[in-house]
Amino acid sequence: MILIPSTKAGFLVPKKSWDFPEKGKWLENWNGSITVKENSTNENLSLFKAWVPYILIGLLLVFTRVRFLPFNDWIKSVKYTSPELFGTSVVTDFDPLNIPGIMPFMLIALICIPLFNMNRRQVGVAWGEALKRIKGPFIALIFAVPLVRIMMQSGTNPSDYLSMPIAMAQSMVYIFKGAWPLIDTFVGALGAFMAGSNTVSNMLFALFQYSIADNLGISHIIVVSLQNVGGALGNMICVHNVIAACATVGLIGVEGLLIKRNLIPMTFAAIIVGIIGLILAFIIVPGLF
Repeated sequence: MILIPSTKAGFLVPKKSWDFPEKGKWLENWNGSITVKENSTNENLSLFKAWVPYILIGLLLVFTRVRFLPFNDWIKSVKYTSPELFGTSVVTDFDPLNIPGIMPFMLIALICIPLFNMNRRQVGVAWGEALKRIKGPFIALIFAVPLVRIMMQSGTNPSDYLSMPIAMAQSMVYIFKGAWPLIDTFVGALGAFMAGSNTVSNMLFALFQYSIADNLGISHIIVVSLQNVGGALGNMICVHNVIAACATVGLIGVEGLLIKRNLIPMTFAAIIVGIIGLILAFIIVPGLF
């Protein structure tokens, strides 16, 4: 409602149009393993029917995630709780129906078989191709996810050592002290890079950021907000996101290159946000809670 009319009006639209060169001039790492082909079937598929799976996914995501409807409690009632791991107090919950990959994506994939009158061969090709695509990301994520969990649970130890993320962030506080708002955003980005999302980054560092603001006597709201912005920016270099995006477009083996290139805009954005945070915390609203 905002983007399309403003673009048609020419707002922030570059005067010179830019596009990719011919495919023969592309760099080698621009080419993925997925080739887009013209539809060779003669089936007349309406635009609405083509959108039906996406509409169903959107509706199911909303209906099963909002709290005022009973569906969220229903899907969370199916749960597996592990015993204490390796003699520690660490336990983990597994809600299979609360995982988007299962509900709604896998469910909708099964519904699409009768919806589009797919035969056995078409189903086999579709699922076989999907399994082949996720093989690479699965190998990476099966080690990345436990690594994140170890870092999150590292504070649960008999010697009461600080958790790994807190220890890393705390060492930075001793260095930067009053300039912390400038560094704050990078900590949020680091959390997203390691943990896979802004949400988990905030789970790792929000309380720590709050205590830092308390110790420095500056605004808690600004410091925690900078953490949240940093976590959002960190999605640009998040390992999980990059792996998933590369698998989607068939680019395997260039994840490191993408993270390296995305570091540049992320760093510039984080510096700008940090400077704004410094100005807000010490000049504009120094007394804000």
